[in-house]
Amino acid sequence: MATNIAVENSVFDLLNDIRKRPAMYLGKPSIHHLRCFLGGWFYGKHHEIQDAALFDEFASWIEKKYEVNQHKDGQRLLSF
Repeated sequence: MATNIAVENSVFDLLNDIRKRPAMYLGKPSIHHLRCFLGGWFYGKHHEIQDAALFDEFASWIEKKYEVNQHKDGQRLLSF
């Protein structure tokens, strides 16, 4: 059963849907397109998203996990 993004406001559900059909959501699958799509989605639904707080420290997590001590945005960290 497919997730209805208009009803379910979970980042995890959205990412799972994007993983299954990236071209439908992103056009060309790339970290840049994902960042742009998620930015618009968060902007449009910022009061409705159930699990948004889990992504607040994403860049810090990447820095710690990969021992990168540079202050860059998440997209650049994933591209290093």
